Amino acid sequence: MAAQEKKLSIKKFTSVDEAKEYLESIRDRNLDITQKEFMDAISQLNLDDEATDDLFNWCEENNISFMVDSDDYDLDDDDSLSDDIDDEDGSIDDSISQLEQSFANASHAKINDPVKMYLKEIGQIPLLDPKEEPVIAKRIQDGVEAKEKLAA
Repeated sequence: MAAQEKKLSIKKFTSVDEAKEYLESIRDRNLDITQKEFMDAISQLNLDDEATDDLFNWCEENNISFMVDSDDYDLDDDDSLSDDIDDEDGSIDDSISQLEQSFANASHAKINDPVKMYLKEIGQIPLLDPKEEPVIAKRIQDGVEAKEKLAA
């Protein structure tokens, strides 16, 4: 029964102001809502990316946070997320970073602008490590030299 008191049924909102009032009431009553539930509730508002960003920035400014929904994560039988959290060598920070990235990606799920979509896609590719740069530069140089030899 305590779990039901912490969980509130959510409805569809007719305006951003109504959604903000609802979030404030949840925060004040110390109730939980997942980001997915909230996104579903505001889906009929058809907010553009900028308006959605503004809404989530408002949430941050007003200390409104969303509960983590266990359905958002694919965990193996060995429960790899808890294993990461149990490690003592700074992996808690890694887990928190992964969760923050997950929420950031979820809050920008609707992208209509091709530039934003491109930037989001390239942001998911890991950057080169400084140790990898000379190796790749050498491979490029070798390829250019090989091409010149073949052309001659």
